[in-house]
Amino acid sequence: MVTKEELDSLDSRMIHEALLQQEEDRGIRCLTCNHRCVIREGQTGICNTRANIDGTIKTLVHGNISSLSSNPVEKKPFFHFAPGTTAFTVGSWGCNASCEFCQNYSISRGSPTSKSSRYLSPQGFIDAAQREEAEGISISFNEAATLMLEWNMEVFDIAHERGLYNT
Repeated sequence: MVTKEELDSLDSRMIHEALLQQEEDRGIRCLTCNHRCVIREGQTGICNTRANIDGTIKTLVHGNISSLSSNPVEKKPFFHFAPGTTAFTVGSWGCNASCEFCQNYSISRGSPTSKSSRYLSPQGFIDAAQREEAEGISISFNEAATLMLEWNMEVFDIAHERGLYNT
């Protein structure tokens, strides 16, 4: 459940219509991940990042950033992918998994309406990556690669235009 007060606490740029949704009798089906949650008005999906607001699934994490870090790409971990380079890494809130061993529990189980939320535009993220002299960018720390889908698509286009790799 997401309350009006919680929604009002978010920067309006963080609330963005979800790309993948389907109307159903019982609510709106979110098609972003494998859970395919049917979300009723005012409710959120398992991930706690997608909400039914006025009959439309909206993401609450469009640029809603919990973590930023510059890391060696080997930390991701990728085998023989751009060795020796740095990936500027971003994460958000929520998750669609419930791993008992999660090392990022505070953000993966944290609320997108957390007082720690801060907005970062796709352009701002890429600008920051270049200030950090990173060779690429990474979406990580929780299941942000899926749950930040709409923001990520904008980020990936800008990164590609600027010659940064995407992971």
